[in-house]
Amino acid sequence: MAKKKDFSKIDPALIHYKEAYKSDHLGSWDLEDMLTKGMSLIFTIKEVKFEHTAVAGKKDWYNIAYFKEDIKPLVLNSGNADIVRSFVGGDKHQVVHWKDILIELYIDPRSQAVGGGTTKGVRIKRTQPTLQPKPKPSLNDEAFGRAVAAVKEGKFDKNNLLNNYALTEAQKTEANEL
Repeated sequence: MAKKKDFSKIDPALIHYKEAYKSDHLGSWDLEDMLTKGMSLIFTIKEVKFEHTAVAGKKDWYNIAYFKEDIKPLVLNSGNADIVRSFVGGDKHQVVHWKDILIELYIDPRSQAVGGGTTKGVRIKRTQPTLQPKPKPSLNDEAFGRAVAAVKEGKFDKNNLLNNYALTEAQKTEANEL
């Protein structure tokens, strides 16, 4: 879980007013902070637990989603829980089965606030994201030359070079001739 900020070393005049409302659980403020930092809002639910804990000052039983990434856990409201359950598929209604689930979060500016009214809320997109494969690294002429020399010396595998790097057509031709 993400560590709490040490406010003792920050000038109080520079602290955002929302910092006073930070909780142990993920909120819209946390997502706004992530977006400001250019972070993706795609995360993997490691597991969901039904726990007795305090949320917004009220102790009760809640479904809490814990993530593989270093972010706070998310309290699943009924709408978000329904979406997660739909990603699991089949008849897996028990949260013990809700593991290794990829989700994308967003901020809903018109969520129902406790006690009426609206507020910003954390929501899970209804469409499950897919992770795009990381692009293969390319090799400039100098790096490609070193790789070719290593293949010729038996220190590097030709298939590794062909399969794990984004080679130009000329580089592919030369690598295939090794």
